[in-house]
Amino acid sequence: MMITRGIARKAKEYVLRCETDFQLELARGTSHIASSMTADSVRRSIHEELDGFVKLHGLTRLQEFREVLSDRLHGRGKCDAAKLVLEWQQNAANEVKDRMTATTGRPARRARAGPLHSSGT
Repeated sequence: MMITRGIARKAKEYVLRCETDFQLELARGTSHIASSMTADSVRRSIHEELDGFVKLHGLTRLQEFREVLSDRLHGRGKCDAAKLVLEWQQNAANEVKDRMTATTGRPARRARAGPLHSSGT
């Protein structure tokens, strides 16, 4: 019984930390994805939001972000979109990682964004 309470407390802390750290990204992503009308626009909006997250924050906390984003979409009744959010890494995060590797010649520990880090093209 004590172990279960400890696990539940850690899970709650995990979600709260993610919601605090990525409050803006979660609100924007949930709204953008939930407002998409067609299956194609849902897939496109998921890709835009998660690709944007990776560019800003890297891959380190992507799993955590996707889980909380998925929960928020479930709360809005967008179960198909929530499932696609959880599946996204298998399909697209590797492409993002490959692009970062191709650009730098080595895997990035954290993706960088902004004019100071642009390629100048």
